[in-house]
Amino acid sequence: MADDAGPSLLTLPVELREMIYDLVFAGVVVNLNSTKRLVRICQPLLRTSKQIRDEALPRYHKSVTFNTTQWKDLVRFLLPMPTRLRLALSSVEYVVYTITETQARREEAYWYPVLSKGLRLRGIALRDGVLKVQAECFTRRTGGKTF
Repeated sequence: MADDAGPSLLTLPVELREMIYDLVFAGVVVNLNSTKRLVRICQPLLRTSKQIRDEALPRYHKSVTFNTTQWKDLVRFLLPMPTRLRLALSSVEYVVYTITETQARREEAYWYPVLSKGLRLRGIALRDGVLKVQAECFTRRTGGKTF
């Protein structure tokens, strides 16, 4: 009796595997915030085999949105990353929390150049448009009152 394992992901053409990777990673948001160390990016598909990891990792970095509110976690994530993967990134969000909408707009305008310069000084290059600063407003409404 032949020892047929049957079809597997690796028996599919690479073009189909890439489409599958894109579907698996679509819409995924990874929060990089941590108190002691960088949170490990646990994506089971990337752990199945070296070949799948090598094929899927650039697509993972291209599809996933990484966000943080901490400068140190942003640097810890980007600094050791190989340049080829860093250049594959499509969205890195730095989130700033504010009290008012006006303050939110000012914070976005302030933080983008500060973060960009800080990354460049550490030798971390990102493609244009990858780094985004998002200011979120702490507005809570109760009974028609804002406080």
